[in-house]
Amino acid sequence: MRERRSLRIIRMVGGAMVISLSMIWLLSCSQNTGTRSAVIIKAAGYLPGTEAPEGPDAITSATSEGNNTHTFAEKLQEKLQAQKIAVRIVDYTDARGQTFVENLVIFAGPTYSGKLIKQILNLVEEITIGPKSVCTCLTACGTPSSGDEAAELMNQHLTESGLKTIPGIAIGVKIEAEVIDKALDGFANKLVVALK
Repeated sequence: MRERRSLRIIRMVGGAMVISLSMIWLLSCSQNTGTRSAVIIKAAGYLPGTEAPEGPDAITSATSEGNNTHTFAEKLQEKLQAQKIAVRIVDYTDARGQTFVENLVIFAGPTYSGKLIKQILNLVEEITIGPKSVCTCLTACGTPSSGDEAAELMNQHLTESGLKTIPGIAIGVKIEAEVIDKALDGFANKLVVALK
């Protein structure tokens, strides 16, 4: 298991050496913003008014309008970028089999029945995370207690997978915009401190 987590910057593809796309992105952004970087790997329902995705691992339910995993991930991205951290958001379907070497790897998804959705839980075993990366999670939830439980379980899952972690955050989709903004400010600040 430990071997899977090793940093794969270069790999063989069809007999040729290919540099990982995440490594190219990290190198290009480090020239502009220093070496601090983050990736938010997001799995969430499709947006209302769009077509449902298809496939064996597709999330076939629509997300809530207004506050949801999509909007929380975008707001966190903005808050981290304001603190000079290069951030990209990657859909879980594009993350499979990839290597992530960013300083922060943030798994984002909704809470269902007290857990993050299975697509995020399963993804931990389907990607490679750099040995210096710190992992955490962001979950959109209906009630704070179920979201807190989901964030704790995800942190435990990441730790058991041999990854460095910091506690994640659960944000209720029905709370006021000011409260959400304050919670994301606090979380972003906590992540920045973790990089020092």
